[in-house]
Amino acid sequence: MSLEGLANAAHSQRVRFLYKFILTLHRSLPPHLREIGDKYVKGEFKRHRDVKPEFVQPFMVEWTVKICS
Repeated sequence: MSLEGLANAAHSQRVRFLYKFILTLHRSLPPHLREIGDKYVKGEFKRHRDVKPEFVQPFMVEWTVKICS
């Protein structure tokens, strides 16, 4: 998915893209660190699945900032 396409994507598609992108970045980690990172990311996204709308945007922004830094 291109960045232009991502801007027009539905919220669920943007969340899925971010989630998969983070897991893809973890592939470059040593196996034991990848396992820890993957578990953390999966848990965070699972815990935030049904949060109130006012918490969704900050969650997405913070994860995007983390992967860009």
